[in-house]
Amino acid sequence: MAFGDLKGTLTGKTVSITDPMPGTGSVSVALQDLILFMISETTGMTTVGVTDNLGNTYASPNAYEGGNLSSVLYYSVVTIAGTLTTINANTTASTRDAAVSAAVIEGPFAASGALDVATAWATGDTASPYPCPASGVLAQADELVVACGGRYLGRALVATSPNLLAIGTFSGTTDGQSGSVLAAIGYQVVASTSSVTPEFTGSGITSESTFATFSFKKELPGQPAAKRMGNIPHASRIRGRGNNKMWREALSGLLVPDNRLIGVRA
Repeated sequence: MAFGDLKGTLTGKTVSITDPMPGTGSVSVALQDLILFMISETTGMTTVGVTDNLGNTYASPNAYEGGNLSSVLYYSVVTIAGTLTTINANTTASTRDAAVSAAVIEGPFAASGALDVATAWATGDTASPYPCPASGVLAQADELVVACGGRYLGRALVATSPNLLAIGTFSGTTDGQSGSVLAAIGYQVVASTSSVTPEFTGSGITSESTFATFSFKKELPGQPAAKRMGNIPHASRIRGRGNNKMWREALSGLLVPDNRLIGVRA
């Protein structure tokens, strides 16, 4: 698979939210893959954190909380690989609806500081098409742009190319069921820093909806080894052949042609 490909999804829905509220499935995740987890609830947002069966750590940039609908995205850059089967939202149990959508995207994503863009959740758009907020100029050319859509009354969303629909889950048993909510995740890989405005379409009129745009940075090739030598002790601090081991560890095996370590005095 290539960077930005969809590896698999997890899903969950209910008309009476539980604590925890799970998304379930089975996806093999590798180090530095990206896990996206979106939950929509009716009325106020009660989700306060997310965990998974492997022990990865999740963060949320922001959330939307409206009159009939609340939505939030959590993400994790994988630090514990394995088979992902359950992602739990820590919520407050009640008789309210909830929909969970989760997607795993092929990495490698930046191990530190992967999140680039996190727009505010836009509201007020009740008829198709549904443009998400513009990302603005991206920090680097190689990124994954993520589009999130939440709807009250739960009618399905369709991603407009190049935005691709990873998963859309509504809480009811049928599309548009009274009182139901929708959580949908779209994604696309970009190759420039130009601003992106992902878009969805959908049938019917919804009384409340919300959309947001996020982007995540691909891990770029590391700096040349010569530029990583700031932690190497100065030669004046190491004298004699007895310290060759220290040099080997410091230089990570960088040798001169005659196989003698750089800077070590005879």
